[in-house]
Amino acid sequence: MILIFSILEDPSTNHIVDWLTYYGEKVFRINSSDDVVKYFERFPNTFLSSNSSELKNDSIKSVWFRRPPLCITHPIFRNREKKMIDSFFTSEHKAVFDILFTTLKNKKWLNDEKSSRPRKLDQLLIAKDVGLLIPNTAIIGTKSEMVDFCQKNKRTILKPIQDPRPIYINRKMYLQYTALVTKNLIKILPEVFYPCLFQQFIDKNLEIRTFYLNEKCYSMAICSTFDRLTKIDFRRYNGKKPNRKVPYKLPLEIEEKIKNLMSKLKLNCGSLDFILDNHGKYFFLEVNPVGQFGMVSFPCNYNLEKLIADFLIDDNDKK
Repeated sequence: MILIFSILEDPSTNHIVDWLTYYGEKVFRINSSDDVVKYFERFPNTFLSSNSSELKNDSIKSVWFRRPPLCITHPIFRNREKKMIDSFFTSEHKAVFDILFTTLKNKKWLNDEKSSRPRKLDQLLIAKDVGLLIPNTAIIGTKSEMVDFCQKNKRTILKPIQDPRPIYINRKMYLQYTALVTKNLIKILPEVFYPCLFQQFIDKNLEIRTFYLNEKCYSMAICSTFDRLTKIDFRRYNGKKPNRKVPYKLPLEIEEKIKNLMSKLKLNCGSLDFILDNHGKYFFLEVNPVGQFGMVSFPCNYNLEKLIADFLIDDNDKK
């Protein structure tokens, strides 16, 4: 049996489950706190107790930590009462999963909870340590320091320190994109502001998305340079004229450095972002262990979903 931690609406998880089902493999999927109750019902003797320190159920052969399952509380509570219940239930939710991860620690894992959210700055420092190029980067919270950084780097971009998250205001969703620092932005900012991540703007030739799985790289080039919508951030998708996406082979020396980076981050799976500049240099931007990989798999015919299913089960178990 394969145990998967994910969320219900994740399409990548659905594709993997389809492959596992095709191979005749049983799957137990935990998408939310509600599924934990089902897990206790299905495997009542798998948790640590005062009489046992080992996992009693050996039917689980591997675990995929795709995404952290949601913590869902009952909607009957409101306002202050709800906040207290939410706080308590979230704490209990984390405690249950901490125990569950401990009981499964000797299983075969595709990523895990501890390494699923490496800090962006840690990624950059380790990437530099293994020999990858990175843009000049700084976390800045004052206008004077920002102006100094912009002058040294000619053109500068601004992005979240960790992960972009959608923000809902009056039922409308606002997304966070990488943006150029303009004179108007500098003008309207106060002298002191909440710290943000500033980076040197790399004039790109291509954007490259690399999916890493078990020491192998599957890369795709994104031709986003000549579209004003996607030139700075290709996530500002042009629905009328999408960017061209083609299979791409990174130099072997870059792939070796990626292996070292992922090893130091304790990741055996993830999506990495690179920029190839106009001088043929590759700049590492970040790695996302829980990002979508269908955008690489389908355009490039890599069939990554099947490869992940193959990793989770032994070849001689496939039917």
